[in-house]
Amino acid sequence: MKMKNCAIIGAGNGGQSVACYLAIKGCNVRIFDISKETINALNQKGFLELEGVIEGKATIEMATTDISKAIENAEVIFVILPSIFHKSIAEKMAHYLKDGQIVVLNPNATLGPVEFKKTLDDYGCEADYVIAAVCNLIFACRLVEPGKIHIYGKKKYLSVAAYPSSENSIVEEKIGEYFPEYKFVKDIVHVGLDNMNAFVHPAPTILNTGRIESGVPFQYYCDGMTPYVAHYVEQLEKERLAIAKAYDVQIQTIPQLYHMMYETKGDTIEEVVRNCTGYFGVMAADSVDTRYVLEDVPCSLVALQTLANLAGIEAPAINTMIKLSQLLFEDKISEGRTIKNLGLENKTKEEFIKMCRSNCQNILI
Repeated sequence: MKMKNCAIIGAGNGGQSVACYLAIKGCNVRIFDISKETINALNQKGFLELEGVIEGKATIEMATTDISKAIENAEVIFVILPSIFHKSIAEKMAHYLKDGQIVVLNPNATLGPVEFKKTLDDYGCEADYVIAAVCNLIFACRLVEPGKIHIYGKKKYLSVAAYPSSENSIVEEKIGEYFPEYKFVKDIVHVGLDNMNAFVHPAPTILNTGRIESGVPFQYYCDGMTPYVAHYVEQLEKERLAIAKAYDVQIQTIPQLYHMMYETKGDTIEEVVRNCTGYFGVMAADSVDTRYVLEDVPCSLVALQTLANLAGIEAPAINTMIKLSQLLFEDKISEGRTIKNLGLENKTKEEFIKMCRSNCQNILI
């Protein structure tokens, strides 16, 4: 049966947009956030509304700072937060999760379900739950004000997998009708490799450090993806494809993914990024201290490094960007999703693949 009751963890751009979208579709929605100010504003407004390419209004069942109330009786729990908060949310959720509930990390960055499940285990969660990962947020959106979200666009393709992917059908049955753009794939390795933030955030930000610190405004994607920056991203792409081959997953190239997800043109990474209509007018941050580095390095690039290390693959471009970020940011940046932090110290690549897939049959690649 499709989902009827759901919880949204996180009341930012993504969380409010998905909450409203699902409420419009007829779901009973509860939303959680740690910010009392945000929750009070949502309760005072009394409804959510979307404007832009998708329009509509809907009321939700509850907005609360109490996670136990938010997830009570929820069939699906969408965690729609920066991935640096996955661990802390798992800690909060551990004693309240119930048998049969589905947790969807949306987005998961890379290997998010591994970190989330390990944290739930570490904090004594005994529920028989299902966890899944989505490669990215479905909406390009911004908050106009609490409860009002402008939708600039909706992605046409997003890869999804349960962990293990033998449970893909359970997740698809619940949420597939609401999100036909979700395509269930072989495993969470594939989903993690489809996370474009790992490739278009850290390297272009750090390689444009001088430009950002100059204070002169520029369009992050359209102006920042210069030929040599794109050349470095191409080196990251080679390592991405090598990891995919080692784990036997068939992924699209970055240009192919851009054409699947967005309105763009071109054949190279530089062309598809600079010509992506959804990026027009997106300005660079006024500081390099952004989530493009502080989140996407530890939760995405370090996780890719973990996959490479488990497979015995050389990844100099990934390793160099991680090291450069750590040297620049020092104690501002977390260690991230290393083999040790994910609890994979004694696992071989083959054992990890089995963890990701179990005895899956007939899973789309």
